Amino acid sequence: CVPKALTDCLNAPLPDVIEEYVGELESIGRTHEHTRHISARLTTLQTACVWRSLRDVTADSFRQWRKHKKASPKTLNEYQNAVCGLLNWIAKNKGVDVKAFNSVERIDPRGRQSFERRALTLAEACALLACAPLKRRVAYALALYTGLRRGELEALEWRDIALENAQPYINVRASTTKNSKAACVPVHADLYAILCQWRDSLGTASGLVLADGIPQNRLGLWIDLKEAGIDRTDSSGRKVDFHALRHTFCTLLMTSGSSARVAQELMRHSEMRLTTKIYTDAGGLPTVDGINKLPSMIAPDKWTQIGTHFSVQKGQTVSQAVTVKKIKPDAQPVDFQAFVTACHNMSASGLNHEMAERGGFEPPVSGLTNTAV
Repeated sequence: CVPKALTDCLNAPLPDVIEEYVGELESIGRTHEHTRHISARLTTLQTACVWRSLRDVTADSFRQWRKHKKASPKTLNEYQNAVCGLLNWIAKNKGVDVKAFNSVERIDPRGRQSFERRALTLAEACALLACAPLKRRVAYALALYTGLRRGELEALEWRDIALENAQPYINVRASTTKNSKAACVPVHADLYAILCQWRDSLGTASGLVLADGIPQNRLGLWIDLKEAGIDRTDSSGRKVDFHALRHTFCTLLMTSGSSARVAQELMRHSEMRLTTKIYTDAGGLPTVDGINKLPSMIAPDKWTQIGTHFSVQKGQTVSQAVTVKKIKPDAQPVDFQAFVTACHNMSASGLNHEMAERGGFEPPVSGLTNTAV
């Protein structure tokens, strides 16, 4: 005999179960952005796969949907994660262990990304801020100078920003962050000026900083990129979207002299690999400077032309190499020891003392001042 509670759970309308699950996530402190994504993904699957109740949730129906869904492997895995999270919650809270997805394997995303982001160069970032209208410039500046994510920026309130402090800072509330941890981000002088200008234009310092949110890329960033003369896609196929501004923040930190540990802290990453491998654009690293700073590894008595072709002007003759060919000297070699002895004798006798103006770090000479240079 099947328990009535089990039957009721399996037959309950799935939209009601999803609503209860999302409500539970909100009650335990999951961010609005997180719960919104979970709700949207589960609702999409429930409709597309015709899942009316838990009885209808099957691995085959999901695989068929996934096979024809045009999305990146990462996005498809997130849909799967949403379903697995729901089923785990049901098993824990309802006592119903639904094993429909135990046989579904996740897609390996390596080498199958839908697109690769790139960071803006410093010149491109300057051009973007110069061309964008103030209402979007403030959003771009916040992303470029703090690395905050879209959801974190949209949840930012004026009470979170301490502009009157000697060192202004932004308090990122734990309820708005991806890792549910609070953070304190210092405010750069340029960002301070833009925030003050934005606050003055609004005439208020309360409520959301970006009351209208951040426009979708096609309605904001792409328009401003075109106005600034910045290509959305480079020659390697890498693209720029709003999240690429966070990549730009990280790359500029790494190229301006900040240590990797400082960059990791400001990016609020749990692993250094995310900071150095994922968010740092290798194309923006000063690799040429790294090469030029290498020490010379060729003996100077063998070859003295090293690097001279970089310093001469175009059209001038490059200095020739000095070889190790021995040339017969025009005079006899100097007896160096005899020369040194003669110099010491001269100093001791006081001869030609008018040539020395003051003492230094050499042994004192009779008649001279003991003041060091």
